[in-house]
Amino acid sequence: MTLLPKKWELFVALLVWTGRRKAEMLNVRYDDMLEQGIGFGNVKGKKERFILQWAPEIRSLVEEVLELKRHPDAMHLFHNRSGEAYINQKGETSGVDSIWQRAQTKAIKGNVIAEKSTMHDLRA
Repeated sequence: MTLLPKKWELFVALLVWTGRRKAEMLNVRYDDMLEQGIGFGNVKGKKERFILQWAPEIRSLVEEVLELKRHPDAMHLFHNRSGEAYINQKGETSGVDSIWQRAQTKAIKGNVIAEKSTMHDLRA
């Protein structure tokens, strides 16, 4: 049973492997892919950027994302069909939240999970 489109499977896997917040991952731009790793901004507290060094698993996941169809004007690693980020200036991620909730509902109906969770639960 496929619960999420490939892009979102990769997104969730990157959240797990990197330990980053949903908003931090959604804010990653193509130019944040550096030779030494991925540049992230911290959405909580200090706004300092840091670089998460490449691990083979993380590099492989990012390479899979990069192989997916890309809008020519997109600046963010995860973007919609119009090339726009899935996160707005206020940090709202309603489109991603809807995708996650639909997948959770499908998983419950298919007896894959017993109850819904949040993406933040992946950081636990």
